[in-house]
Amino acid sequence: MHSRNDKLENRVAIVTGGASGIGRALCEQLAAGGAFVIVADINGDGAREVASAIQRHQGRVEAVPLDVSRAPNVEALVSDVVATRQRLDYMFNNS
Repeated sequence: MHSRNDKLENRVAIVTGGASGIGRALCEQLAAGGAFVIVADINGDGAREVASAIQRHQGRVEAVPLDVSRAPNVEALVSDVVATRQRLDYMFNNS
C-alpha cells in the first residue's frame, strides 16, 4: 500500500462494487491514504475478503453486503454510516 495522504486522513468513504476491479483498487487506495472505507458489494464474501486484505495492511475498513438496485438499502447504508461515523465524505458507485 502507498503512503498516507493528508487529504484522506480520517475521511469516510463508501465504495460500491468494492469487491473487485476498479472498486477494489479504489478501496485499497483510499485506505492507504488514511480514509475509513466501507467496502460495499452484492458479493458479501468478496467484500469481506477485500476488507481483510486492507486490515492486514493496517487500513481501517468495514465490509457490507449491498445490492445497489434496492434504493432503500443504499439509503439505509448511508444513514448508518453517518450515524456511526458522524460523517460521510465520499461515495463512489462502481456497480
